[in-house]
Amino acid sequence: MNWSQIDACGQQVDAFWARHGLSMTMGAEPTYLDAEQADQPEWTVAAVGEAKWRRAQQLALRLQKRFAPQGLLQRSQGKWYPGEDSPRWALRCLWHQNQSLLLEGHQQLSARELLGFVCKALGLPASFCRQVDNHPSQVLLLAYDDESGWQSGPWPGKRLALVDCSGPPGMRLPWSDECPVRTALCVSEAGGRLQVFLPPLSRVSAWMQLLQALRQSGAALEVSGYAPPIPDLQDEGLEGFRQLSVTPDPGVIEVNLHPASSWPELVEIVAGVDEEARACGLVSHRLGRDGSVLGSGGGCHVVVGGPSPRQSPFVRRPDLLRSILTYWNHHPCLSYMFSGLFVGPTCQAPRVDEARHETLYELELAFHALEDELEPAMLGRIFRDLLVDVSGNGHRSEICVDKLFDPLAPGGQQGLLEFRALEMGPDARTNLTLMLLLRALLGRLWKSPERGPLRRLGTELHDRYMLPTFLWEDLLAVLADLREHGLNLEPDWFRPHFEFRFPLLGSCRCAGVLLQLRQALEPWPVLGEGLTSQGTSRPVDSSLQRVEVRLFGLDSERHRLACNGHILPLHPLGEGEWLAAVRFRAWQFTHSLHPNLGVQSPLRFDLLDGEKILGSCRYHTPHWDCLPASDEEAERRRMSRFEKAVQGSQWPGGWNQPGPNPEYPLTLDLRLAAAGR
Repeated sequence: MNWSQIDACGQQVDAFWARHGLSMTMGAEPTYLDAEQADQPEWTVAAVGEAKWRRAQQLALRLQKRFAPQGLLQRSQGKWYPGEDSPRWALRCLWHQNQSLLLEGHQQLSARELLGFVCKALGLPASFCRQVDNHPSQVLLLAYDDESGWQSGPWPGKRLALVDCSGPPGMRLPWSDECPVRTALCVSEAGGRLQVFLPPLSRVSAWMQLLQALRQSGAALEVSGYAPPIPDLQDEGLEGFRQLSVTPDPGVIEVNLHPASSWPELVEIVAGVDEEARACGLVSHRLGRDGSVLGSGGGCHVVVGGPSPRQSPFVRRPDLLRSILTYWNHHPCLSYMFSGLFVGPTCQAPRVDEARHETLYELELAFHALEDELEPAMLGRIFRDLLVDVSGNGHRSEICVDKLFDPLAPGGQQGLLEFRALEMGPDARTNLTLMLLLRALLGRLWKSPERGPLRRLGTELHDRYMLPTFLWEDLLAVLADLREHGLNLEPDWFRPHFEFRFPLLGSCRCAGVLLQLRQALEPWPVLGEGLTSQGTSRPVDSSLQRVEVRLFGLDSERHRLACNGHILPLHPLGEGEWLAAVRFRAWQFTHSLHPNLGVQSPLRFDLLDGEKILGSCRYHTPHWDCLPASDEEAERRRMSRFEKAVQGSQWPGGWNQPGPNPEYPLTLDLRLAAAGR
């Protein structure tokens, strides 16, 4: 990977955008984990944990110092998922390019004095401030209304005692129907500093006004509570306001980056965040039990839009969404080559044509609406129910529109489109190269909209495009298409992505024939809910694996290749080159699909000349009980999985020639073969 060439190409893509009138921001959501504690629940399946909280604090402080030395670091209320007993935390770094948001004053004020200062700044009576009976806190009922401005009132009743539960005082107020205002600003005295809990507000401009009132008090403050509201089409005047956040997700820490308006700015942000994360002891990859090197597991989603919702390119050209959906449908490599381990209909980012085949028909019907002038809200209403997963979840979609122009969802009118089928790469430059590909594609689709019918791939989608060879061929077609539009991205820049996602498992040469075994994709089926269900997670059968077998120098008139006694359905690629896939059960779980079928590993491959075995090799899938303790141990485990040139004996029962499988002609499914089919 030649970074200087990639960087130069990024600036050329910027120039391409400018020539064709495309103005777009790009952000990302990289994820990291603690490699030293990778086997602990908070770095595998759990969302929160003490170590994760400490790492997140370190990272947020470093990011504030790097990107927003005049900004505010706020501990906000994060997402609250069903089954979780409290909202997750979220550390947000907020800043404005034209004014300081620092609350690092030196004035010594009491909580009552601070609230009095805020009341004066907002034009409210200080008599509305109320002391909490059982805690050193002061409360001011406070809300903002577009028509009436700031609103407050006296706390009803004689007593104000916090509810006995965990959480900051602002989350423990005893609300009643008599309260004239249903949100409050709460100030507590602790450790010589004032802790301010901000109420939820309906406008970013109101949030900024409240923060400036606090800042003008001159007191040193720690801020928690609710983050600024998500901007929408009606919330203008946000130029110069920026934020990034550090939040917990199952197994990882997620960083929601502030958007970049150019390639150099994107490089500065992505590389800078990666540098600070590694300085905190965080990494962007994990080791599997078999020694494989994997992505973080949390993805690196990419978000595109405009500097404000009204300036989103999807406002100017709603048909851009059609071009994106059509192009991604035509090129499955964009769905699978940069994805994580879990793909398929029930993953976190399924293609629109996986398991919901009627959606393609409905999408083409929806595309007709884009031929007319369309309001942004109507664009959101048309596509919000089409770009969803099989359960109807709009956030679990490969191309996610839940932040585009959905008038029915909170925060749904931001003018943002999210690409979710993207795994975290091993380093910042790998991630940036992928983002460059997306930038080039968006420029090409803006210049030359993609039209034509959607492809009905059916079972070919998983039979062909789970295999690395065909995904690479499809990527080459995408790069060739970009070159025709004046955007020159080199295939070699994406070889690291290919090798990272589809590692070579082993190779051997026998009788002049070279056999290569490479990891392929496998859509893990979702299982019925039961004892293995945990909260919002869905149990899947990850015992299934798929490998690609590629042969060079094979004479089809003489040679055959068998796997565990079954002849493979070899597909010709070129002179002497052949390919097939093997799908099998790698290990046994208590809860799995087809529990009556046993483990089908190791895989033994026999090169045959007639009935004579010319040579054999084996691929093992042992299930280690623990993660490798070091990179060296991981390497030993990887090397032990492939056994070259083993002595081959006649397979018991001879060689089975399975009949052609019209649904999956490229794949030998050992599960089906075990059933005698």
